Amino acid sequence: MQKYQKLLIVFAFLFAVLTTFIGYKLFLSMTLTEEVKQEQLIKVPIAAENLSAITEIDESHIIYVELPEEYVKKFSIITDESLIVGKVLLSPIDKNSPFSKSDLLDEENNIPFILPENYRAITIDLTPVIGVAGYLTEGMYVDIIWTYEVNDVVFTSVPLENVKILAVGSADFGGQIAASESADTITLMLRPEDAQKLTYMTSTGEVKLMLRSSPIIPNEYLPTINLLNVGSNGGGEDNGEN
Repeated sequence: MQKYQKLLIVFAFLFAVLTTFIGYKLFLSMTLTEEVKQEQLIKVPIAAENLSAITEIDESHIIYVELPEEYVKKFSIITDESLIVGKVLLSPIDKNSPFSKSDLLDEENNIPFILPENYRAITIDLTPVIGVAGYLTEGMYVDIIWTYEVNDVVFTSVPLENVKILAVGSADFGGQIAASESADTITLMLRPEDAQKLTYMTSTGEVKLMLRSSPIIPNEYLPTINLLNVGSNGGGEDNGEN
């Protein structure tokens, strides 16, 4: 009888030790799993709202969430805000969506301008005579002179003023713009109705670009010139003496 009691005590002791060991291993496993989960979560910037294409991203467009590291790596999600802010969206992105490199215009395949609302970009042919002998560059402002003929009478007017130059030259396959001295096109920013006017002007007459000293200077009304009044207007440089 005592022999069986001793065996029962031994088995109870071994069972207690085994139970304690299993419990410890289970606790350790759960702790390590939780630590692994914490290590796999990465804080990433996502869109705070629905963003349309050609939006320049600023800090107000971004919020942060934590995503699994494996997910971030699999979809090449951007984790550094500095790689997003100031960049331009190539395609629309939905609210709460992360950013990837394919969503953004990079420096080698970028448009050199962002169109404001209600404006369009239009490109016309460029020659040294039309383009102020190669002095035009992106960001400058010009007035557009139109010379046309009606019933064998030649007229010259300035229908469009204070027009911003978006690009001089055509982009190659790498997105690079040709040097202005070798460029054969120029891209301008106009409202849709003015883009229509420019298209009509280039189709029915000759246009030239007149460089402005500053876009801040107010537009000046210039009457249409023909053979009868060409000598009645002033002209040339006054050197600031008048």
